Amino acid sequence: MTTHSPIAPSAAHRWGLCPASVWLNRDEGITTSEAAEAGAHAHEVAAKFMVHPDFCTGVSIKKDALKEVCIDENEQFSVGVYLDYAKNRIIEKPCMHFVELPLDLEPVYGVKTEKGHADLVIYRPESECLFVIDFKNGYNPVDIIENKQVMIYAGAAVSDISLYGDIKTITMVIVQPHVQKEPSEWTISAEELEQKITQIRVEAQAAWRCYESDNPPSDEAYHPGATQCKYCVAGNAGKCAVQQQHLQAVMQADFTDVSSLSSAQSKIPALTDERLGEMWPALGMIESLVSGVRSEIHKRILAGAKISGVKAVTGRQGNRKYTDDTAAENLLKSFRIPSDEMYEKKIISPTKALKLLEGGSERRLAKLNALITREEGKPVIVDESDKRQALVFGALEYNNETGNIADLF
Repeated sequence: MTTHSPIAPSAAHRWGLCPASVWLNRDEGITTSEAAEAGAHAHEVAAKFMVHPDFCTGVSIKKDALKEVCIDENEQFSVGVYLDYAKNRIIEKPCMHFVELPLDLEPVYGVKTEKGHADLVIYRPESECLFVIDFKNGYNPVDIIENKQVMIYAGAAVSDISLYGDIKTITMVIVQPHVQKEPSEWTISAEELEQKITQIRVEAQAAWRCYESDNPPSDEAYHPGATQCKYCVAGNAGKCAVQQQHLQAVMQADFTDVSSLSSAQSKIPALTDERLGEMWPALGMIESLVSGVRSEIHKRILAGAKISGVKAVTGRQGNRKYTDDTAAENLLKSFRIPSDEMYEKKIISPTKALKLLEGGSERRLAKLNALITREEGKPVIVDESDKRQALVFGALEYNNETGNIADLF
């Protein structure tokens, strides 16, 4: 069994839509990744600064202080942006603030489970408003509007903080420096939040019933979809039959009867614009499933399992490197190799150059920028809900029934 909450707020996008997923994943254990570990470290660093007595004063954080404790420049940037926003929110008006606030989730879920933690909660008694702020260190855009994870934190925070006074409005915030320059905010009334929490409570209790059951959930408890399946560990490892049936139905593919080319082709519908739109949401699920199944096969083979049709081999060797750079340098010198052949010298990148000149002379920056160019981003296909402006292309003569571009020559 897992040692973390099966209905964790961070997974609400999954169990809220597919309650059976908590049963399917209950023996998967806690999974992690480099991105998750980097995010945990960034939160830890930020919290250390925020609990310091000088954080809420006018004293600025020394640039070198962040540099000393952050893993790299990326973390230094994201933590710095988050701390600046947090400090400004705290000092702009009289308030109470709580860093990494432990939250009892029972008032939200209606069932006893592990506590959650809000990155930062700010309460302003005079205006009776509550801020619930979530710091994201990653690169995948997260929308604050109707964000279940932050709503759960907000609902639990209202229950705890209301002991200090009335709360009329709640502003939920996501600070995601690697994705957007400005934090995204969403303000609703306490009544509106309670309505949304009521629905989340229904979903949480349905998921909890599945989790505690000794019997597998019925098919009706499974609700496959792009959002809920994206980070479902068990489903993406090929363990969800309902997900696989859903994908087969969406793609209208019969993978069992390809005895002849004609019989296979007869089962493939024409790729009209409408058909492609229907298939689009399933593509992410298929990609996640393929990646998850590969990972599961890799794990089992290395653990000694025998899986028909696959085997483990030694992959490509890594790049050569010296075991001792100084010893190698001295040896090459003894060979009388000319310096211009022995050493490589390369100008720093434009990004590093701009970083060095940051906060300095505007004239210098202007001169450097005149020598810097940057390629335009290439068109990418995303969900229609993406906030970026849609590109408009010239119309091609196109046969929508057959899915073929007409012969224009």
